[in-house]
Amino acid sequence: MATFQRGQLLIGLRHSYHLVEPAHRRTNNVWIASLENGPSSIHPEKVVIKTAKEVLLQNETRHLNMLRGNHRIRQMIDTIESPHSIVLEYAEEDL
Repeated sequence: MATFQRGQLLIGLRHSYHLVEPAHRRTNNVWIASLENGPSSIHPEKVVIKTAKEVLLQNETRHLNMLRGNHRIRQMIDTIESPHSIVLEYAEEDL
């Protein structure tokens, strides 16, 4: 499993993301990131990036696809090949 660092740039299939901060103090596999919209972006969109072993991400991706459109589930919006990660919607509160 990859180790993330603050400010790291990750390239997804749809967008690029800059890591801002870990989502939790005790783990390094879930991060808050900003969507890279170019230099003119005043308020970058926040997303959640999660990394894990590839088999676990495949399983989670399959479940998220089955629950696509459910407003109670954080939706997957992108995937990152290296390091294997998924990009999820950001919400200020727990869903």
